[in-house]
Amino acid sequence: MTEESLRSHGGVVLRRGLRLHVPDADYKYGRGDIDLVVRTVLGLVAAGGEHWVELAADEVLWDHSTRSRLVQVRVSALRGVVAPDG
Repeated sequence: MTEESLRSHGGVVLRRGLRLHVPDADYKYGRGDIDLVVRTVLGLVAAGGEHWVELAADEVLWDHSTRSRLVQVRVSALRGVVAPDG
């Protein structure tokens, strides 16, 4: 996946180290908002008439520890989920 393809779908260029705060409704799968640090962009997935970007990321937990996870984030939500210190 190229930076241009991500820019054209979500207006955000995803890069290693970018911090995201993703509301419950904008990622698969889990409950509650999550804070992520992007490690790798794995691809773009179309499902249910929407586009999702698949990421390998570190989830920042309540105690500031991290755990690795794969997550799909709704492309249409990307512009609103970049953390202020992203």
